[in-house]
Amino acid sequence: QKEKGLELYSYVIMTNHVHLVARAKEGFALSDILRDFKKHTSKTVVKSLRIFTKLFYIFIHVKNNLIKNCLYLKTENRQLI
Repeated sequence: QKEKGLELYSYVIMTNHVHLVARAKEGFALSDILRDFKKHTSKTVVKSLRIFTKLFYIFIHVKNNLIKNCLYLKTENRQLI
């Protein structure tokens, strides 16, 4: 905020967008500030989605293996410990 010359008065984060009440400090262009903000935000969201996707696939893999193991134990008449 300070480095980019943005004076932020208020904001609201919605599910798919954000509302800002802000202005550019003297010597800064609001269009440049918003461009950099959008670039940083989009990169952060993409990175977070990649991490979430990996964790989701790990969860599904573990869940499926647990189900397979439980079915195997049941068909072998073994008891779960």
